[in-house]
Amino acid sequence: MSDALPRLNKYMDVIVVLRRRFFYCLIALGLGSALGLYFSGDLIRILQMPFQEVLGPGRTLVFMAPTEAFMANMWVGIIAGALLAAPYLFLQGWWVLAPVMYRQQRKTFMFVAMFTAVTFVCGGIFGYFVVLPLAMNLLVRGFEMNSIFEAVLSVQKFCFFALKLLFAFGLAFELPVVMLILGRLGLVTAQAWWRGFRYAVVLIFLIAGILTPPDIFTQIAVAAPLCLLYATGAGLVTLFGKKSEIKQT
Repeated sequence: MSDALPRLNKYMDVIVVLRRRFFYCLIALGLGSALGLYFSGDLIRILQMPFQEVLGPGRTLVFMAPTEAFMANMWVGIIAGALLAAPYLFLQGWWVLAPVMYRQQRKTFMFVAMFTAVTFVCGGIFGYFVVLPLAMNLLVRGFEMNSIFEAVLSVQKFCFFALKLLFAFGLAFELPVVMLILGRLGLVTAQAWWRGFRYAVVLIFLIAGILTPPDIFTQIAVAAPLCLLYATGAGLVTLFGKKSEIKQT
C-alpha cells in the first residue's frame, strides 16, 4: 500500500500537467481562430485567386444559401487559426515528451519535426500555385468552353475543394519524412524501398483517390508527385539510412 500511493501521486501529477497543457492548447487554438476569423475575408480572396486567374477577374464566387458565406468564412478562419497555432501546439507536445527522451533523441526529434513542417508547407504551396490553377483550368474553364454551361461556383464548395486539395498535398509531401524515419530506425532498408517501387505506385494511386476530391485529374496530379517523392525518400534512405542494416542485405 505504501508503494502504491507514491505511484498514484506520480500518475496524478502527470494527468495534471497534461490537463494544463491541453488547456493552453485550447487557448492557443481559440486565439488563433479569432485572428483567422478576423482575416477570413482576405484569406478567401487569396484562396480564390487561381479561380479568377483562370476565368478572368470579372468572375467571382457566389453563395446560394443564407448561411453559406458565413460558414465558409468560419471554416477558413478556424483552419487558418489552427495552422497559426500549430508551432505553439508542437511546443506544448515537446514539453510533454522531452523529459522521457534522451539528448540524441531530442535532436533527432527536433530535426524531423522541422523537416516535417517544411515539407508540409512545400506541399501546400505546390498545391496552391501548380495544382489548383491546373484543376480550375481543366475542370472549370475547359468544360465551360466546350459546353453550353456556365461555371458558377459557390464559395463554400470552392473553399472546401481548395483546402482539401492543399491539405492532401501537404500530407503527400510527408512521404520522404516517413521513409527517412523508418530508414534511420533500421526498419526498412533502401534496397527494400527500391524493390517495392512498383507496388508503391499502385498504392500511391489508391491513397490519392482517398485524399483528393472525387475527380481523376486531381488524383493523377497527387499521384505523380508522390511517385517522385517516393524516389526521393528512397534516395534519402540510401544516403542517411542505418548503415549496418544496409550492409546486412
